[in-house]
Amino acid sequence: MWQSPRVAEPNEPGAVNRREMLRASIAAAMGALVPSCSVPGIPQPGPPVVPRLSARPAAPTSQGPAGKSTFQVSGSTAVIYVPRTVQRTTASGLYVFLHGALRTVDFFVDGHTPAADRHGVIVLAPFSTSGTWDAIQGRFSNDVRVIDSALRWTFERWTIDPMRIAMTGFSDGGTYSLAMGRANGDLFTRIVACSPGFLIGVERAGNPPILVTHGTQDAVLPIEQTSRLLVPQLRSLGYTVDYREFVGPHAVPISIAEEVVQSLAAPR
Repeated sequence: MWQSPRVAEPNEPGAVNRREMLRASIAAAMGALVPSCSVPGIPQPGPPVVPRLSARPAAPTSQGPAGKSTFQVSGSTAVIYVPRTVQRTTASGLYVFLHGALRTVDFFVDGHTPAADRHGVIVLAPFSTSGTWDAIQGRFSNDVRVIDSALRWTFERWTIDPMRIAMTGFSDGGTYSLAMGRANGDLFTRIVACSPGFLIGVERAGNPPILVTHGTQDAVLPIEQTSRLLVPQLRSLGYTVDYREFVGPHAVPISIAEEVVQSLAAPR
């Protein structure tokens, strides 16, 4: 079991109010759009934007470093891991990972590194501009630009196979990955949400397959109020959903991470 670091309680600085999130999940399960949730201590999102990404894979025009590095994008930061076996002009798979409410990135990038090395897959993990992703707070805003800019920066430096790009996330990042992945299903060929909280209403594009995982002992986002409600809703919307429960807490099973990275490896 690959467990996350300690997850903040609702009243800790920078944490998301989980009770508000669970109320939103119930509303989503009833077919309503998620309401705006004003969470004390977290900056509110900026002006609303449509959650569409314009970045697309193209021939690289610049050079990027191998290994793990950090770069600045649209008022935030992103971490990228590029296996040393990856060649600039040889098409690679791309694993985009969205963090949870505490903006923990390094732990998860490092956890993906062994599988990324084995399968020649690039891992990209952008940071949200505040404690969590903007639409968790009620509307898409600056974080859409952050993800778009991080993808564009990556596409400018490496050749990415357009058929091997996954949008993934954990906890709040899992919630956001379900939204951004569905709104950009013409870019992402797979969506993975680990321990998501609720569904955010978006205008869909494409129909990528979705993988949802959740621990039956999750005390942060209890499974009965989250995934067991949102998975049937996704299926009712016509998505193919692979839903896997596991005996464990609020965490990402390492076996799932390795499976997804392997699925992005170059065909043999």
